[in-house]
Amino acid sequence: SVWMTCSGGKERFIEAGALGVNILTALLFQSIEELTEKIAIYRDSRAKHGHDPEAGYVTLMLHTFVGEDIEIVRNQVREPFIEYLKNSVDLWRQDSKNLDDLTEKEREDLLAYAFERYFQTNALFGTPDTCLARVARLKEIGVNEIACSIDFGVDVDAVMAALYSLKSLKERSNADVNPATSEDNQPPGQVISSTSTDTWVSWPKPNPQASLRLFCFPYAGGAALTFRTWPDSLPIALEVCPVELPGRGKRITSAPFTRLQFLVQAIAIALLPYLDKPFAFFGHSMGRLVSFELARLLRKKYGKSPVHLFVSGYRAPQVPDSNPPIHTLPEPEFLEKLRRLNGTPEAVLENAELMQLLLPAIRADFAVIETYAYTPESSLDCSITAFGGLQDREVSCDDLKAWIEQTNAAFSLHMLPGNHFFLQSAQPLLLQSLSQELYPYV
Repeated sequence: SVWMTCSGGKERFIEAGALGVNILTALLFQSIEELTEKIAIYRDSRAKHGHDPEAGYVTLMLHTFVGEDIEIVRNQVREPFIEYLKNSVDLWRQDSKNLDDLTEKEREDLLAYAFERYFQTNALFGTPDTCLARVARLKEIGVNEIACSIDFGVDVDAVMAALYSLKSLKERSNADVNPATSEDNQPPGQVISSTSTDTWVSWPKPNPQASLRLFCFPYAGGAALTFRTWPDSLPIALEVCPVELPGRGKRITSAPFTRLQFLVQAIAIALLPYLDKPFAFFGHSMGRLVSFELARLLRKKYGKSPVHLFVSGYRAPQVPDSNPPIHTLPEPEFLEKLRRLNGTPEAVLENAELMQLLLPAIRADFAVIETYAYTPESSLDCSITAFGGLQDREVSCDDLKAWIEQTNAAFSLHMLPGNHFFLQSAQPLLLQSLSQELYPYV
């Protein structure tokens, strides 16, 4: 199939129709009303020149950023998109002054107006709910596909998190699409295109009859594989669901997150379909921070809560970190710090080839931990159980006891033999404790 770029006047749409090719266009250079007229002209031109008028494929490129809160979306895209608009040849009409001829105040006002107008009418900015109507409108006027442009200067972590809201929008907008495809294997009714195949949850032993799901979050640099044998030692009515973060395991080619806020937002959206039955969280080291903030986000945004939160191998979030940050250190110093902190398995540190593969994810994970800023909120309503290693030099018993402040329900602390990686060396004792704590729910 051949696409012709049509971003100017009606003549290009007429030419595309006459040639029988598809159309690639955008809203930066025209309004929806103008595009509606041009699509009609395009299909009429196809018919006049012996081409099936409805077979022509109209692809619309839209600047896209979809999140769960429209004001957060507006704040995240405003500055980078205004920078983008400064270089746009269509920001001002031919009778307007050039930006360089305006005063600073006039320039700021013009750009602010242009951004707000574009935000509301010419882009796919907003929440899945607010964007759904815009997608439906574009579908009505004859747009077959939206090509989402996401690279316009927004922070990479924010873009990655927003992809899961975009996925939600795609699924909802395509819900009524006939699954039949055209002769060119193009899905004619599919409005939003996506190539994401990432899977957040792995299923070492699927158990659809389980009465409880246990979502497990690994340590810095760790992968879902850490929990692969757990189903063999836990109650049969419990389904173990390890979470695979980007940048490791089966998602080794995906860019890892470097900020907890965006990581947790993405995980929440990915897990929502699986929160249809009681669930619990287990997190070790970095995973304890992810699971804790995820529990707070689910409560705040979705009214959902785990029945139990298991936090392992790390201090309570309100306890300050006394260690200086290391995620920006040069590689030799970073590796030496990892060894001293005992935060990465020795077997991994000794394998130079494996370390080169995992280093980007480990460094990103430390950025997640070290840039985190605790914000006080009301305590969780679920019970919390903390685990610690008796020989762990970095995490004291008092650091773990402080978790009691984060729950309105029961709290318990288990100290197990071993260093920071007692979840491996003392795994039978750990899983026995998990079984006992979760027994009332299964």
